[in-house]
Amino acid sequence: MDVVESMKSTARDVVTAAARQGLNLSHFCCAGTTFYNGRRHIFMWREKDEIRYNLQGRVLVLPAAFKESLSAFRGHWHETGSFRGITEAVEFVQAWVVDEREVDDLPPRRVRSRGIG
Repeated sequence: MDVVESMKSTARDVVTAAARQGLNLSHFCCAGTTFYNGRRHIFMWREKDEIRYNLQGRVLVLPAAFKESLSAFRGHWHETGSFRGITEAVEFVQAWVVDEREVDDLPPRRVRSRGIG
């Protein structure tokens, strides 16, 4: 399966799993691959036994780990990483896109890279 098909399949699985929990994420899913709310987005794909993600978006609060970089902060966050499974992915999409939680308040995940802008 190529990356785009993996992104589509993963997004479908997230929407389906969320629906089983009573959450409707389908109206946040754009182009069948990306969850987007106008200010933040995340897309995911499967690689080996994990779900990888890439996200970007507007944040209001400088994450604590970047407190020494206040002068570089313009309200933007980007991050890549992975989830252990579809349940973690659903919880994270809900927190990042729907609830718009700040970075330090997001659910646990395995972060590979991150930064402010």
